[in-house]
Formats: sequence, C-alpha cells, structure tokens
Amino acid sequence: MTDKPRNWQEDMKLCQKATDGLDMIRGEKQVFTQCGFEDQRVADFEKEDDAIFMIEAREALPYWLQQYAALEREYERFQKAARGWNDDLTKAEAEIERKDAEIAELKRLAEFWESQYSDASTHGDETEERLNAEINRLNSLLQDVGNTP
Repeated sequence: MTDKPRNWQEDMKLCQKATDGLDMIRGEKQVFTQCGFEDQRVADFEKEDDAIFMIEAREALPYWLQQYAALEREYERFQKAARGWNDDLTKAEAEIERKDAEIAELKRLAEFWESQYSDASTHGDETEERLNAEINRLNSLLQDVGNTP
C-alpha cells in the first residue's frame, strides 16, 4: 500500500482512461494481452494469485468504485432527509416546551381557584356576614352624611 491518500473519483478517471476491450489472459505467473494475432506479455509475477489479481482488478475496481459512488449518493440523500428530521425534531421540542409552560400555568391557576373555592366554602357565611356588616356601616355613614346641614 502507499501513503498517498486515495481519491475514488481520480481512481475512476484512471479506470475510464484504460483501453476498452483489452483482454487480459494469464499464464501461470504471467499476464498477457491479446493484440491482433499475438499475445504480448504484460507482467511477470512470483505468485499466480498476483497475476489473477491484476486481471480481475481491471473489472473489479471500476465496479466497486461505481458501487461506492451509488452509496455516496444514497448517503447524501439520507443526510438531507436527516437534516429535515432534525428540523422537525427541533420544532417539536420547542412546541413541547410551550405546551409544558401552558400546562404549568393552568396547574397554577387550578390550584389558585381551588384554594379560593376551599376558602369560600369554609368561610363563606362568615365572609358574607362581615361584608354585609361593612356595607350596612358604610350605608349608615352615607345616610348620616346626607343628614348633615
């Protein structure tokens, strides 16, 4: 392997520049190409597996680069969809926060009115009597003021 970083698009361009229809054949540890009626030796290898690799890589590399390109397009499509889902999630979370605040306010009001009801139920007659007494006192003061010369 090389330390050079790979760029799949550059590798694909390299594959596309290769001569179409060039058939590779192998001997035991050699690779030949058929040119007209003669076979020309392209490479010699120490192992037969290396010769097989050279021949198969000619078709395998472009195939896998195309697969990678298709997966990259799918990844980009899913990434775009995920951004939309994230936007929806953010909106939903904000709506939940608003609704939680509304619920808290309604609970506070319910507690307040419950306490008012409870207080009125417990002290209602007493409060009414006190208010009536105060009204009578104020009315009598008003009548006294009206009788003053």
